[in-house]
Amino acid sequence: VECRTWNQLGLGLKWRTQAVGGHISDSAVADFNNDGKPELVYAVVSKTAPVVGQERSYIVAQSVEKAPQAGETAAP
Repeated sequence: VECRTWNQLGLGLKWRTQAVGGHISDSAVADFNNDGKPELVYAVVSKTAPVVGQERSYIVAQSVEKAPQAGETAAP
């Protein structure tokens, strides 16, 4: 997952998550741990089993920076 921002010439990379094995089936930005700050939350399916075997999936929650509002400056 990547977050990009417009920098007057194109989309510049702001941050990127680590690579995950499998595919991301759903995502949201929400206050996952009730600390008042937004987190990127996504579900990863790492193994599928169409006939026999076990499926594997997991949830990832990662802190994200809130974009500065008009008149604010970004924290260093």
